[in-house]
Amino acid sequence: MTEQLLNPPAAGASLPVAATPRWQPLRTGLVDIFHYDYQEFWFRDGRVLFRGNNGTGKSKVLALTLPFLLDGDLSPSRVEPDGDREKKMEWNLLLGGKYEERIGYTWLEFGRVAEDGERLYLTVGCGLRAARGRGIADRWFFVTSQRLGQDLFLIGSSGTVLTRDRLTEAIGASGQVTQRAEQYRRMLDEHLFHLGAGRYEALINLLIQLRQPQLSKRPDEGRLSQALTEALAPLDQAVISDIAAAFHDLEQQRDELAGLRDTSGHVLRFRARYQRYAAVAARRQARVLRTEHSGYEQQQRDLAEIREQITQAAGREQAAQASLDAASTELAEQQAAKDELAGDPRLKSLDDAVRHADEAAGQAGEAAEGVRRGAASAEGIRAHQDEAASAAGASRADVIAAAASLRETGAAAGIGSEGVLTPLFLPDGPYGQPETDAARRAMAGLADRRAAALAHVTELAEAVVSREHDLREARRRLSEQEAARDAAADKLAGAQRGLDAAAAGHVAEWRGYAGRARALGLPDLILPDPDEIGLAAWAENLEGPHPAERAMREAAGTAERSLARAAAAADRELGEARQALAVLADERARLERGETDRPRVPYTRSDGAREHAPGAALWQVTDFAAGLADSQRAGLEAALEASGLLDAWLTPDGRLLDAGTHDVIALPGEPARDSLTRYLVPAIDSNDTQARALAADRIVALLSSVSAVEVADGPYATCGGRWRLGPLHGSWHKDHAAYVGHAAREEARRRRLAELAALISAAAE
Repeated sequence: MTEQLLNPPAAGASLPVAATPRWQPLRTGLVDIFHYDYQEFWFRDGRVLFRGNNGTGKSKVLALTLPFLLDGDLSPSRVEPDGDREKKMEWNLLLGGKYEERIGYTWLEFGRVAEDGERLYLTVGCGLRAARGRGIADRWFFVTSQRLGQDLFLIGSSGTVLTRDRLTEAIGASGQVTQRAEQYRRMLDEHLFHLGAGRYEALINLLIQLRQPQLSKRPDEGRLSQALTEALAPLDQAVISDIAAAFHDLEQQRDELAGLRDTSGHVLRFRARYQRYAAVAARRQARVLRTEHSGYEQQQRDLAEIREQITQAAGREQAAQASLDAASTELAEQQAAKDELAGDPRLKSLDDAVRHADEAAGQAGEAAEGVRRGAASAEGIRAHQDEAASAAGASRADVIAAAASLRETGAAAGIGSEGVLTPLFLPDGPYGQPETDAARRAMAGLADRRAAALAHVTELAEAVVSREHDLREARRRLSEQEAARDAAADKLAGAQRGLDAAAAGHVAEWRGYAGRARALGLPDLILPDPDEIGLAAWAENLEGPHPAERAMREAAGTAERSLARAAAAADRELGEARQALAVLADERARLERGETDRPRVPYTRSDGAREHAPGAALWQVTDFAAGLADSQRAGLEAALEASGLLDAWLTPDGRLLDAGTHDVIALPGEPARDSLTRYLVPAIDSNDTQARALAADRIVALLSSVSAVEVADGPYATCGGRWRLGPLHGSWHKDHAAYVGHAAREEARRRRLAELAALISAAAE
């Protein structure tokens, strides 16, 4: 919401009300800081908007409230958005010399609704006191459940701002007041965030980093990334382990998938090449099969023609045999008739002979006619016989030709012999029934034998065909196996060459990797030469674990352990350096605020023994007399510090502190000659309420009881650094005085700041 200018609210005035279960800022304000006497700024829904012209103080309000009230560090580098070290916090109170001394407050109110409906409030703030020439003389932080303007008022009834003591009384048991920023941050974390010291600091650093002006114009990626990383909640180690395992499995699956893809590509290329090879081989094998099958079919056709010729020759032979049988029958009948006539008795008498002659003539004529007819018939028979002989010759020639053809076919087939075909040839003549029967029987027997042989040959041919088919199949498989063998041999040779090249490349890569690893200069990293671990031999047979990987893992384990030790040592040194840097930075911030160093507190002093006790330490209420040289100042302060007098407590009434409070008290004694009053004078700070309780004569009395020269009896502290207190005596040396007198303290502060600048620079590096 817009900037609101308010007077201090009266008791019971209407204040913003908590409305959410989480802590939200409700109000913030400034009291006697910058140009504000009292100023409140209200939030709405945890947000605030500042509007106004340049120079009205918008950035200054933010610098003095957030994140300063969450950090508690007064260093300009953390308070100012631009990190300008020249903008001191004391300027916001003194306004460059407008005020001599001023006390101011900056505060912030949070609110939330509890689970039972109760509204809870928490007010946090910082009080500052600045004085001219001293910077920030004091600071304190407070955390309270009281609400400003209702339960707590930072401006008293007299119109003056509350001091630290009065604020502590006003808060009482409702909160806590502390001067330590670390304790203040711890209280904020316990009430608001519950993050822990580390994460809380990281969150504040992130807020300071992000609120820098013009962050986009001058980005520091490294610091911003580091701040964001440190502000994040730590991840569960189980989640990290699961993610790492998942990434490892994913990487393995990716490698397996790449290997499968390569294998698939090789298989596809091999299948394409083998398909072409199989097609060519199949065509070659089919050509032989087609040729053999064509020859077999031609032989079957030739065999059928021979069988047809044999059948035709047998028919012609049977016709010739029938004609020969008819001629033989007719010849036998004529011979019988002739024999019958020769034995007739009628031819015995003449008459009978004449008669018989006539009859015989008639019969002779008839016989002549019969002879003529017989001659004609014989001629016909002879002609028929000649025809039959010719036919038989032709048949014989056909049979011989057929037998020759059969012999040739059988010889070609490898199943014929001369002795088997001899019975088929008839004698030259005559051709009687026995010869033809014998020839017929021989032909029939030969035909039967040939039929059986043919059946056997057919069976053998079929077996041959089957065996040839098996042979061709076996040859095809053999060819395929030989092709596969050749391809495998080629592939093996290529793989061997690839293996040799990969092995050589692997050895070379290992050499390069080992060289690069050695170049890193890691401690205890020893990577052996490939020849020493037998990497080339392993690459040939791949037997056993990978020697280079084993050597690398052993070297990596050794280097990792060395690095872990080095990292632990570096982290420890870094932590110590950061702690030392933080201590130096805190010391510089304290000195830059105008605070000065105090003598070291001995462990024999009770905590808080001097916090509310009236009085002051000797160094706080004295100063060097005019005219002392620097060496005298340093020597005298060294003697006082070594003896314990420098930080001894002076009380107004000379009494010891309360029982149970442990401290060193300085009481005046008998006056000494050449006392310290020649070199030290009282110097009481009027702004120090505890020191104002001392009287100057009390300090003079104490200085008068200590001699400034060496004496035989009594205490003394010389400008040469020598001292004595009762039975104790000793000496010390300092280059410069650092505690006695405001000028010495201021000079020591500036000198220490110069030293801190060099120390912080070295520590930062």
